[in-house]
Amino acid sequence: RKKITTMYNQQQNEQEETAESNETTSLLHHVAKEVKEESKSNQQTHQIMRNFILFSILFSIHHGTVTACLHLASARLGDIGAWQTGTLYLTYTGSALFGATYVVMTLGARNAATLG
Repeated sequence: RKKITTMYNQQQNEQEETAESNETTSLLHHVAKEVKEESKSNQQTHQIMRNFILFSILFSIHHGTVTACLHLASARLGDIGAWQTGTLYLTYTGSALFGATYVVMTLGARNAATLG
């Protein structure tokens, strides 16, 4: 009888250890899943930041180039260069006011930025 009781207690202890092990394993899987999701989120955040910085740099280069050409034209051509600069800025303003919304709605933000 004592032997049976000892075997029963051992079985109970093994079951409890197995249950604790399963809980620990389940918890570890849950934590690993959260870390993996957080890692994906961090990767997406870094990729968005890289894209933003690249877009900013490329826009700055473009804007600097256009501005330099405009000032050069104004300096070299005098009044005609000033009129050309004014016409260009009026065209920019008109296209921004009346055409940009349609282009973005039709092509999407990414393709409109690529086009414009």
